[in-house]
Amino acid sequence: MADQSKIEELGIKAFQRRKVLTIMELTSLLGLSDRSIHRRLKKWKALTSYNHNGRYYTLPSTPCFDENGIWHFHDISFSSQGTLKKTVVSIVTNSLKGLSANEIGNMLNMNPQSFLSPFQNDPNIFREKISGRYIWFAATPQILQKQQSERIECEQKEHINLISDRDAVMILVDMLHHPMTKVQDIQHRIIGKGVHLSDKAIIDFLVHHDLQKKTMDRNFFNA
Repeated sequence: MADQSKIEELGIKAFQRRKVLTIMELTSLLGLSDRSIHRRLKKWKALTSYNHNGRYYTLPSTPCFDENGIWHFHDISFSSQGTLKKTVVSIVTNSLKGLSANEIGNMLNMNPQSFLSPFQNDPNIFREKISGRYIWFAATPQILQKQQSERIECEQKEHINLISDRDAVMILVDMLHHPMTKVQDIQHRIIGKGVHLSDKAIIDFLVHHDLQKKTMDRNFFNA
């Protein structure tokens, strides 16, 4: 077996080359047991991914965290907060006007339905229905008051541009028949039925009602 300094060098170089690694990959590369690898990761202060069941690790010098303290490497995600729980609490607490489930999911690159439910019992954040949809806010009274004020003001501005009930029904019916679609396609089909809406009006409607689905084409809002 290579000496300890050689193992150290091999491990660091592997991380520098591949960015993220699993325990299995490290045991294969370094010829060490799982327990030894865990000790090395602790010594290196490696970060654990908050998705993929925490299977991936990276060195603390590797991530380029965004303004929310999140770094995505392909579909693997890391947070400066460490755990998913701390990350959700942090982004909600630091948000300007609270966050909807879809907004949280988009920031974390995860389906919100897969992880948000347990947070209903978290003492640090809570959700409240605003204009027909749930918004997550900080539980701290001073922060909460500011977030609610900003959210309500934003909702009132958006409400001015909301479309008619008839047009909304036409969009919803079209989406039921064409679940994997783009805004420009919705627009084209409903124009043929006498509904003339701009792509922005359709986008505003979908965003306002949290109708963007994680499974939709990523070009959905870039049509």
